[in-house]
Amino acid sequence: MTLITTQMIYEELQETKKLVYKLLEKDAEYSINEISLDKAAKLLHVGSDTVLGCVHNGKLKARTYRDKNKVKRYRFRLADIREFQKRSSTLTIEERPEVESAEAMAERIFGTKKKRTA
Repeated sequence: MTLITTQMIYEELQETKKLVYKLLEKDAEYSINEISLDKAAKLLHVGSDTVLGCVHNGKLKARTYRDKNKVKRYRFRLADIREFQKRSSTLTIEERPEVESAEAMAERIFGTKKKRTA
């Protein structure tokens, strides 16, 4: 007769938990769930223009389609968002071509460079 101890049950439970977590990670990796552009931007903590810049630069995958009003829409797989987050933990200003510097904006609006006062 084999004696099953509390320690044996605890160790088996811990192994089962590890396997469940691995399965959940795999499920998230291969997930086909898609989110909108706005939700992707919120998830990445950036603006939607930055997300579109990453799509146009080929850094982030997206599925595009036209809605009934012929407006171009973007959908992002959660797995692609997670992969992008792993590759680049933070986005720098240089990676955001749509961000205009204050000096460039002043020059564009006023036609002259902003003078610095000390």
